[in-house]
Amino acid sequence: MVAHGNTVAGNEALVLGAKDRFPGPAFFGLAPYLVKTGIRSNLLGDGSIAHRLVESAIGVFMQSPETYARRMVPLLFAPELEGRTGLMFGHKSQPILPTRGFDGAYVDRYLSASEALLRRALTTTVT
Repeated sequence: MVAHGNTVAGNEALVLGAKDRFPGPAFFGLAPYLVKTGIRSNLLGDGSIAHRLVESAIGVFMQSPETYARRMVPLLFAPELEGRTGLMFGHKSQPILPTRGFDGAYVDRYLSASEALLRRALTTTVT
């Protein structure tokens, strides 16, 4: 869960900070919540009882991949998004606010630390 939380935070930082660091493309964040995709097979064991139970419950209580796509694809091609970037959308295509505390200063620190880590990883030689 820690790794997942870091991934979510990193994605949010990219969406919010990319317009200043990577001008040109538009960046949007999508928060689909739980969707029955099988992605949890690595964590729960593909085809295990736990995996099948969790995926079945998600399939009953949450939206299907088809429903999510039906909601999101028109949004991603909406002309109103032209020239905009740094927006985030929830599971029903509604705009959502950044996580509390994810202000410009925090995003800058997060992305700077990520870039430093990437530079260190790329310059370290494996012996």
